[in-house]
Amino acid sequence: MRISQGELDRYRAQIASRQDDARAYVLARLRSEARGLTVAEAREASIGIMQDCLSVYGDKAQALSAEMFDEICEAEGIDADPGEMFDDVIDSSRLAGKVHYYAGKLVDGDWDGYAGSNADLAAYYVHRSAMENMARNCYKNGVRYARVGTGRETCGWCFMLSSRGFDYRSEKTASAGSHEHCDCIIVPGVDGVTKIDGYDPKGMSRRWNDCKDTLGGDKTIRRDFDALTNQELSEIKGRSREQKWVRSRNRRVNQEVETRDNLWLYRGKAADADYGDVPRQKYGRLIRKSAEFDPTDYDEDNFVNEKGGHSKGQEWRDLFVHDALANVGIRVKPRPTIDRSERGITSPDVSIGGTLWEIKSTRDSLSPTKAGNELKFIKAQFREAHDRNFKNPLDTSTGKGMGDMRDKTRLIISTRYRSVDASDDAIAREIQRNVGKYAVEAIWVDASGNVRRFK
Repeated sequence: MRISQGELDRYRAQIASRQDDARAYVLARLRSEARGLTVAEAREASIGIMQDCLSVYGDKAQALSAEMFDEICEAEGIDADPGEMFDDVIDSSRLAGKVHYYAGKLVDGDWDGYAGSNADLAAYYVHRSAMENMARNCYKNGVRYARVGTGRETCGWCFMLSSRGFDYRSEKTASAGSHEHCDCIIVPGVDGVTKIDGYDPKGMSRRWNDCKDTLGGDKTIRRDFDALTNQELSEIKGRSREQKWVRSRNRRVNQEVETRDNLWLYRGKAADADYGDVPRQKYGRLIRKSAEFDPTDYDEDNFVNEKGGHSKGQEWRDLFVHDALANVGIRVKPRPTIDRSERGITSPDVSIGGTLWEIKSTRDSLSPTKAGNELKFIKAQFREAHDRNFKNPLDTSTGKGMGDMRDKTRLIISTRYRSVDASDDAIAREIQRNVGKYAVEAIWVDASGNVRRFK
């Protein structure tokens, strides 16, 4: 069977409607019953209001999940008992703990913040009621299920769970609980049989692993984990060291996932650069352009300037970096070059998610490189980015300098146009050696367009 996005969107919309109702219910009752009370009295009143809310709107969300369970099982030919509504899908002690925490806003005199936080908490628990109820129906009937997101939100944790497909059999393995603003739903199905329009768990799993490779893969991430102090290890959940390792690795990869464009993560679509401030043709134009990313398209003899002449555009080598990053879901926004008459103002090349980055894409030197000096160019590029490009970056909204930002230097270094007589491991070690000394972060784009991040 193929489940349409329309069916899932209808279900999501029904859950969202119950969430909206829950917010309105909690706000109305808090205003009429809890405002003006002492902090302790308001807190206790709020817990009662939340419980009343969930007994109505949480139950409605559970009923919707039970109906959805029945619909999918019938369509898939899955032999299962009718969906039911389970008791205690919400941990009342956790709910009370959150309300107690929000009461701190009342101590600070922030009534609106307190009321809003409780209203959002009610909506969160309504969504969670549907998630947990669906997972329990699946578990009771031995039905596998998937956690399916919309792709409108980049949450690394949800993406990782969604990428596993119809692989879950219990609440524990699926981590069914939602988080604030989560739009995931639990969908019953048969692994390898049930298909959902627009849901590509195998592709998503590949892209999750691509994000892991960006950090150097298991080997590098494990090395960093093994270097943690006992205090740092104690802060990671898990009974055994191996559990801590898996949790630590997944957290790091999920953080990398959250730097990527949603369409790339969920659909595999390249995250095209934003040329709103600097037209792409200013960098030059490719004579031929393959349908898929191909590093050979960026050979120097394949470039012409914006008018079609043989001289290339400004910083033409940056186009390779723009497109290599787009190919792995990182969207860059090129920044305008500065007026050279503006003394003391500098201009990092691009922003990524609002953060400034300088691109260094060097070419082979005219004179032969002496043995032992093959990687010295890397330090030179770091020092130039630190000492010059971030000294007083241009604020494009004001046209003025932003002040000394050398402690926020971020460098993208490309070796596409440079012959380097050294192994990839040696290059990576040299880049890592300079991160922390001259930059807070670096990205290496190699000649094949592979991307590696260093912090």
